[in-house]
Amino acid sequence: MIKKIKKVNLLKNGIYVNDVEIYSFTKEQNTADTLKEIYRHLKIDYPKFFKMDNLSKLGFLSTEMLLENIDNKEDVGIVLSTSSSSLETDTVFQKTIQNKENFFPSPSVFVYTLPNIVIGEICIRHKIYGENMMFIIKENELAHFYHQTEKIIQEIDVKQGIIGYLECYNNNFKAEFILVENQ
Repeated sequence: MIKKIKKVNLLKNGIYVNDVEIYSFTKEQNTADTLKEIYRHLKIDYPKFFKMDNLSKLGFLSTEMLLENIDNKEDVGIVLSTSSSSLETDTVFQKTIQNKENFFPSPSVFVYTLPNIVIGEICIRHKIYGENMMFIIKENELAHFYHQTEKIIQEIDVKQGIIGYLECYNNNFKAEFILVENQ
């Protein structure tokens, strides 16, 4: 049986924990600046954050709030989903290779051209060693995805699981992460 422990939503208008607004954004700004604002608001000290792409930053920040006050993170599984995948970063990388006169592929951008890198960033930060996977789904399939993911969490036999949907594309973002416990 799966028990829901905590839910975190990061949306353009604010941050919600267990459906209660804990922070609202006072001004309209681009995604990168909003994610930096959240980082500063949470008073996180993790310099590598500024090297991540926006999708990884979004997943990182969601997990920071989700795992707050959770001690044992070794036996945690992660199952995430996204709709646009790493398309935002792919577009940035494409610009570095499309012009033959100004050909300058950037390894620091290329690293983030896979959507599952966000899980890697989360695992490194929190020393999570459990199973993990990333799915590309349509947002309207989210309810079915969560139901199926609960079954996966039970099958991989981890103590806790992070189930999440994150989307970051075209200056819009959304994250919904749920911490569940396998009982």
